[in-house]
Amino acid sequence: MAESQKEKIKNSLRLLENFKSNKITYRALGSILISALNKETHRKLGDIDIILEINDKEKAFSLLKKLGFKFNNRKAFGFSWTEATHPKYLQLEFLLIGDFTKEYFKCKFGKNVELRITSKYLKSTTYHLYKHNFQGIPLNSIYQGLKASDNKPNRMIDKKVFLKLLKDNVPDGLSVSQAFKIYIFGLKMPYAFPIFSYISDFIGRIRVLFGKKYYLWDK
Repeated sequence: MAESQKEKIKNSLRLLENFKSNKITYRALGSILISALNKETHRKLGDIDIILEINDKEKAFSLLKKLGFKFNNRKAFGFSWTEATHPKYLQLEFLLIGDFTKEYFKCKFGKNVELRITSKYLKSTTYHLYKHNFQGIPLNSIYQGLKASDNKPNRMIDKKVFLKLLKDNVPDGLSVSQAFKIYIFGLKMPYAFPIFSYISDFIGRIRVLFGKKYYLWDK
């Protein structure tokens, strides 16, 4: 791994430690958790996916602005998120910004659509990498997320490394379809999240067949 890549990761993890010291509630997701379990990065990392408490958004973004981060709001499939970029850090992808409650994390999409994720699935779990601590999600939740994104090229690498590290001994827990629920006008929509995931995955596979990147928003 290039030294510049390692420094970006260290800087980013130091930033997540600052989030905690500033009482900013968040969860890191994705490949950074696999790297922490592996005690070293298993492939080149370009970003860190983050779920952020909405009441801490102003505090978190203010901290990033002071460090010189630039923000870019993105949209795809009716879903919006915020990218924060800085040449000395990994890109921060604020995928979901919502409210952590005792029962679930809830995030609004427009006025009438709400995603709820069971709190157990997002239980704060401490990870360690390059002498830095940061907050992620439980092992089973990582595994379930990898299963749900099995056809995405980088996630296949992540899953292979993850299963090797755990020697295929993955703890039981909630599946993505059990943990993720979509509500429209306050009414739970059965199978809405799995159907959306299937359509998104289908589009991604077609793009790969035509030599394009899996994600619609990738350049």
